[in-house]
Amino acid sequence: MIKAGIFDIGGVLLRWTNLPMFEDVDQTLLITEEQRNEHWTKYMDLLEVGKITEKEFWEGFIKDTDAQGMLPKESLLQREFKKRFTVDTDMLEIPHNLSKNGMKIGIISNTIAPHAGIIKSAKEFKGFDEVILSNEVGSRKPEKEIYELALMRLGVKPEEAFFVDDLPVNVAGANAVGINGILFENKDLLLSKLREVGVEI
Repeated sequence: MIKAGIFDIGGVLLRWTNLPMFEDVDQTLLITEEQRNEHWTKYMDLLEVGKITEKEFWEGFIKDTDAQGMLPKESLLQREFKKRFTVDTDMLEIPHNLSKNGMKIGIISNTIAPHAGIIKSAKEFKGFDEVILSNEVGSRKPEKEIYELALMRLGVKPEEAFFVDDLPVNVAGANAVGINGILFENKDLLLSKLREVGVEI
């Protein structure tokens, strides 16, 4: 019996693409897409698990890319996210209805501190039993530790939970620890897949 539903945020409950942020970074720092791509992941991987601060992120990234532009006073990682942060209220009906029916609901998100503050302050996510953000717990999807942490906090066994994500690698990570992993494509297909694991909404 399924007792908990766990959801990704970006691409599932939130309408967001990194493209506007990337364009803002390139234009502000006067770097090319190729320069960014070469060095971005190295520092973002560390920022996503809280091993470096945003200040340390930019110090390393600017040095490696030899960026000629200046950082703005506001967070360059946050300003586009803040402007374009849009919760998918239609999708949010699913976890909220599950909660009304007595099921525990949680979130697992790979995120960074500049985005985490906005996510945690959003009223739409207040009803979740657990909100687990990679930058706060030192682990990220698809690492098994973050899924195991979610199970522990929600107080359920792996087979008693499902996890929804729009990236196959993260769904595979959930499946690897015994959670019912579901690849998100759209709301109607998700409802169909939930029925397949015994969840009616």
